[in-house]
Amino acid sequence: MLRSATSSVCAAVLGATLCTAVVQGQVAPVAESAAGPTFMSARFASAGALTLYGGYRVGALLGFVGLVQNPRTEYREAIVGIGRTFGFGARNSVLAGLAVADASDARYTQVHLLPLVVAGPLLLDGTLEGYLPLGARGAAQLSASPLNLLYRPGARHAIGLSYVNGIQRGQTPAHAVGPSLRLGIPHGTLALDVLHSVGLQRRDLRLTAQVAY
Repeated sequence: MLRSATSSVCAAVLGATLCTAVVQGQVAPVAESAAGPTFMSARFASAGALTLYGGYRVGALLGFVGLVQNPRTEYREAIVGIGRTFGFGARNSVLAGLAVADASDARYTQVHLLPLVVAGPLLLDGTLEGYLPLGARGAAQLSASPLNLLYRPGARHAIGLSYVNGIQRGQTPAHAVGPSLRLGIPHGTLALDVLHSVGLQRRDLRLTAQVAY
């Protein structure tokens, strides 16, 4: 199984944190802020993993922890990491993160790059994620998990497409694409993605609840 495409969504959750303010009609924050909790997020996936994440900001740095559990495969991850957001232009940013994951098959270093580009009503955000095994076990992986192109017809909701892929040594690359809907709620976002695997008769329904502080 390609882990990056189907189960580990830590970077995707951090990306949701960045775009929450944009979906609600605000500019993504990149400046230093007071220390304190930054976000909480929970995700259900019909064909993937259940996830729970939280973040804490100190100055310009963002610390985060996460738990991933796939009840269908018994795959799990416990994640801890740190990241920082860099702004470019008035409403654009990129978050660079480094994490360590204790997974059921091996321990990994995770590298995340999360761009966010806003052009009028259009929003492009995504996650580039790499897994590097810390020992002899495990396999190096790369993924886009996900890439989203969204249109904001209103201040508190967005619609568009979501794309996910995963590349793992020794396995056939996996691809999935489908519609995406985001609804602004007080202090957060609800996201619904329906991903169809390319070449496979499989659909993954993902529902994410995100609260940003």
